[in-house]
Amino acid sequence: MKTIATARVLAAVCLCTVLALGRPNSVVAQADGSGTHTHSGFFVTLNGEESSFVLYRTGAQVVATLQPVSPEGGFVLPEGYRPMSRVHRKAEGRLADPDGGEPWLSDIGYTMEVHPDGRFRYSGGAREYSSPSLQMPYGAEVEQITMEWFTATEAAEGEFDNLAEHHQGRYRLAKGGVYVSARLSASRSPVQHYARVDPVPLFTVPEGFRPAVTVTRTVVGTAVHADGLDTEARTEHVFRVRISSDGDVAYVDAPALDGVGYLGYAFETAWETRISQDRRVLEDMLDTADLDNVLTGWGRPDVPLEDWQGVGTNADGRVTHLNLSGVGLRGRLPSSFSNLSALREAHLGRDESYSANQLTALPGDLDRLANLQVLDLSHNPIDAPFPPAWSRLHNLQSLNLRDTKYHGQLPPAWAALLNLEALNLIETGVAGILPSEWSGLPNLQRLLITSASLGGSLPESWHAMPRLKVLDIRGRGVEGPLPAGWSRMPNLEILILRNQLSGSLPPEWGAMPNLRYLDLGHNRLSGPLPHTWSRLEQLEVLWLEGNDLIGSLPVNWKDLGQLRVLSLGRNRLHGLLPPEWGAMANLRYLDLGSNRLSGSLPRTWSRLEQLEVLWLGGNDLIGFLPVNWKDLGQLRVLSLSRNRLHGLLPTSWHALGRLESLRLSNNVLVGGLPPQWSRLQRLEAIRLDGNGLSGTVPESWLDMDNLRLLDLGRNAFTECLPAIWQPYHPRESQAEVVFCDS
Repeated sequence: MKTIATARVLAAVCLCTVLALGRPNSVVAQADGSGTHTHSGFFVTLNGEESSFVLYRTGAQVVATLQPVSPEGGFVLPEGYRPMSRVHRKAEGRLADPDGGEPWLSDIGYTMEVHPDGRFRYSGGAREYSSPSLQMPYGAEVEQITMEWFTATEAAEGEFDNLAEHHQGRYRLAKGGVYVSARLSASRSPVQHYARVDPVPLFTVPEGFRPAVTVTRTVVGTAVHADGLDTEARTEHVFRVRISSDGDVAYVDAPALDGVGYLGYAFETAWETRISQDRRVLEDMLDTADLDNVLTGWGRPDVPLEDWQGVGTNADGRVTHLNLSGVGLRGRLPSSFSNLSALREAHLGRDESYSANQLTALPGDLDRLANLQVLDLSHNPIDAPFPPAWSRLHNLQSLNLRDTKYHGQLPPAWAALLNLEALNLIETGVAGILPSEWSGLPNLQRLLITSASLGGSLPESWHAMPRLKVLDIRGRGVEGPLPAGWSRMPNLEILILRNQLSGSLPPEWGAMPNLRYLDLGHNRLSGPLPHTWSRLEQLEVLWLEGNDLIGSLPVNWKDLGQLRVLSLGRNRLHGLLPPEWGAMANLRYLDLGSNRLSGSLPRTWSRLEQLEVLWLGGNDLIGFLPVNWKDLGQLRVLSLSRNRLHGLLPTSWHALGRLESLRLSNNVLVGGLPPQWSRLQRLEAIRLDGNGLSGTVPESWLDMDNLRLLDLGRNAFTECLPAIWQPYHPRESQAEVVFCDS
């Protein structure tokens, strides 16, 4: 069974996925001959999309398979399938963000929460890193979330009064496996009398519901009159209730009960009918952690393991989930940890507040955890070679070793991890080559590796990974060509390769049907831009900067209708800027700087209505600044420095209301500074140095409240500039600008 942490749930949409469901459309309940009950249906969310669910219950165990699509609303589980206690399950994914010229990957994590009253939603702790304008979350399609818990299968309830004239009480018990939840209440109980004068049991818990060890709970009661009506003061009193392993329920005498009359109260508690063998393991872990004021319930013999913070169990009380990220674990995990044979998820890394554990070693026989599906050790200083023995963790689906000190060769034996879906080796000590044997990993979807010690070449055989969606390999040692055969990866969506790769861009890659994010920046790639890449209909982000690419800009790339980010700066591209690219309606970021491009600025690019950042500096462009570029209403950054542009500064550009940075240095622009540009109220930096501009700074420019930098050096101004402008002028240019005396 898949768990939520390995569900195919990625990206920013998934970040606030809550099983957002609206009105029910269809529900089907049935039972088969094996004793498994099924409850399924679909809902229409508030935004009109469908979301379906299937619930399976066998005995006390419930498995929920859900397909959420919207963050709106909330879903309530039907009775008979609700958990005994509040269930938390951690989910993890990846998010890519192309803002700022350097793409990077960040963690996203959140916790799914299911309440005993049936509410299913995402809990706090979600993290997302993206700019407000440029973001490329990948894996936006939510395929499936699978969770499991246990539910009540037995119940008992009744009254208790011990023949007291004014004592009225009720109990309600529910049992699922070894877990019992109880609610005890009394409207008018002479607590002091039954604790001190007549200390007899209030009632006896029925057999099968009795705790394995004596349970004592603190209760807060409110003073009432003998008839049960509230007193005027409504004074609160604290007392204790004891439930013995024989089932006797009684008040505990204490000085705090002196003078207490009748109390009304209601409280809920829980216990186990059988002590789990896993309790000793968690108690051993207390010596491995700084848990003061961090975890609740730990170490208390009368608290069920299910109610220990960060612990999830099955109906038999066996530990199945541990979410101990950032709780203060340190040193070596106890050797008994490998005895948690029912464990499926172990989150021992960094939490949402960036608090990390400090584990330095694990048990050598961790591969005994045959049921383990998720292992997160991220951000722990574990210094050890990658263990080949982990290849025996045949159920492992997600392994996160990010920012640990694991090092050495990647074990070819890990090719036996046939259920592995996600492997995170970012910022580890991976050395040697990428194992060609891993091409036999049939379920791998996300593979992330960054290491300065990684070498060799990209294995051509990896095209055989049929489900691979995200591949991120960054380092300094991987060399050689881009494998043309990787075009046969049918599901590849994200490909990041920043290394020392050489050779040409494979034209065959134009056949990748689902590729949405491609980063090949800062390699040693050469040759032309393939015209065949115009067929990448899903491509949203393309980084190719910092290579040795040559040739012209393909006109037919105008057909990349989904493209939002295109970075081709710092290459040796030449030729004209294609006017046809004005049809790229979704383009937001375009970097063509530091190439050998020539010709004029296309007037047709005024149709790039979503464009926010445009870098064209460091080329050989000529001609006038297009007046109609005033229509680039979303433009925030425009760099045209170090070209041969001439003519006047367009007065019409005052309409660029979102412009924050304008760089026109080192051209041959002439004329004066347009007074109308004072309307550019968001402008923070203007570089106009190294032109032939003349005249004076318009007085209206004093109204540009956000201006922080104004460089007018090496121009032909005929008058001194007001001294008030001096703070805005770069220090290195002040010698070339004369400021009037203040």
